[in-house]
Amino acid sequence: MVFDAYGTLFDVQSIAALADEIFPGIGGALTVLWRDKQLEYTRLRTLCGKYADFWSVTCDALDFSCERLGLSLTSTQRQRLMQQYASLAAHPENLSGSART
Repeated sequence: MVFDAYGTLFDVQSIAALADEIFPGIGGALTVLWRDKQLEYTRLRTLCGKYADFWSVTCDALDFSCERLGLSLTSTQRQRLMQQYASLAAHPENLSGSART
Protein backbone atom coordinates (compact mmCIF):
# COMPACT_ATOMS: atom_id res chain seq x y z
CA MET A 1 0.00 0.00 0.00
CA VAL A 2 1.30 3.45 -0.91
CA PHE A 3 0.21 6.41 1.16
CA ASP A 4 0.91 10.13 1.09
CA ALA A 5 1.20 11.14 4.74
CA TYR A 6 2.31 14.77 4.39
CA GLY A 7 -0.66 17.00 3.80
CA THR A 8 -3.05 14.04 3.92
CA LEU A 9 -2.62 12.65 7.42
CA PHE A 10 -0.20 15.18 8.85
CA ASP A 11 -0.83 18.91 8.81
CA VAL A 12 2.26 20.48 7.27
CA GLN A 13 1.00 23.89 8.38
CA SER A 14 1.12 22.83 12.04
CA ILE A 15 4.74 23.93 11.98
CA ALA A 16 3.61 27.57 11.59
CA ALA A 17 3.48 28.16 15.36
CA LEU A 18 7.17 27.35 15.77
CA ALA A 19 8.04 29.27 12.61
CA ASP A 20 6.15 32.27 13.97
CA GLU A 21 7.94 31.95 17.31
CA ILE A 22 11.28 32.07 15.49
CA PHE A 23 10.21 34.71 12.96
CA PRO A 24 7.33 36.68 14.55
CA GLY A 25 4.62 37.64 12.09
CA ILE A 26 6.18 35.67 9.23
CA GLY A 27 5.71 32.05 10.33
CA GLY A 28 2.62 31.46 8.21
CA ALA A 29 4.20 32.88 5.07
CA LEU A 30 7.35 30.87 5.70
CA THR A 31 5.52 27.57 6.07
CA VAL A 32 3.44 28.14 2.91
CA LEU A 33 6.47 29.03 0.81
CA TRP A 34 8.50 26.21 2.37
CA ARG A 35 5.88 23.59 1.45
CA ASP A 36 5.45 24.99 -2.07
CA LYS A 37 9.21 24.89 -2.67
CA GLN A 38 9.46 21.42 -1.19
CA LEU A 39 6.90 20.13 -3.70
CA GLU A 40 8.46 22.07 -6.57
CA TYR A 41 11.95 20.75 -5.80
CA THR A 42 10.60 17.21 -5.59
CA ARG A 43 8.89 17.50 -8.99
CA LEU A 44 11.90 19.12 -10.68
CA ARG A 45 14.40 16.65 -9.30
CA THR A 46 12.20 13.74 -10.28
CA LEU A 47 11.76 15.06 -13.82
CA CYS A 48 15.52 15.63 -14.15
CA GLY A 49 16.45 12.25 -12.67
CA LYS A 50 18.31 14.00 -9.82
CA TYR A 51 17.03 12.12 -6.78
CA ALA A 52 17.45 13.71 -3.37
CA ASP A 53 16.02 12.24 -0.20
CA PHE A 54 13.06 13.83 1.57
CA TRP A 55 15.13 15.54 4.26
CA SER A 56 17.56 17.05 1.78
CA VAL A 57 14.71 18.44 -0.32
CA THR A 58 12.96 19.74 2.81
CA CYS A 59 16.11 21.45 4.09
CA ASP A 60 16.88 22.97 0.68
CA ALA A 61 13.32 24.30 0.47
CA LEU A 62 13.60 25.80 3.97
CA ASP A 63 16.87 27.51 3.11
CA PHE A 64 15.42 28.93 -0.11
CA SER A 65 12.26 30.13 1.64
CA CYS A 66 14.17 31.93 4.36
CA GLU A 67 16.45 33.57 1.82
CA ARG A 68 13.48 34.62 -0.34
CA LEU A 69 11.75 36.17 2.70
CA GLY A 70 14.95 37.88 3.82
CA LEU A 71 15.20 35.83 7.01
CA SER A 72 18.52 35.04 8.61
CA LEU A 73 18.32 31.35 9.59
CA THR A 74 20.81 30.05 12.13
CA SER A 75 21.81 26.40 12.26
CA THR A 76 19.94 26.06 15.57
CA GLN A 77 16.76 27.50 14.05
CA ARG A 78 17.12 25.23 11.01
CA GLN A 79 17.53 22.22 13.28
CA ARG A 80 14.45 23.19 15.34
CA LEU A 81 12.27 23.67 12.27
CA MET A 82 13.46 20.46 10.62
CA GLN A 83 12.90 18.52 13.85
CA GLN A 84 9.39 19.94 14.06
CA TYR A 85 8.77 18.67 10.54
CA ALA A 86 9.60 15.19 11.83
CA SER A 87 6.77 15.43 14.39
CA LEU A 88 3.95 17.24 12.60
CA ALA A 89 0.48 17.30 14.12
CA ALA A 90 -2.17 15.13 12.51
CA HIS A 91 -5.19 16.73 10.88
CA PRO A 92 -8.01 16.64 13.46
CA GLU A 93 -10.13 14.26 11.37
CA ASN A 94 -7.30 11.72 11.46
CA LEU A 95 -6.92 11.64 15.24
CA SER A 96 -9.78 9.20 15.78
CA GLY A 97 -8.68 6.78 13.05
CA SER A 98 -7.61 3.32 14.03
CA ALA A 99 -5.64 0.64 12.26
CA ARG A 100 -7.77 -1.94 10.51
CA THR A 101 -6.78 -5.24 9.10
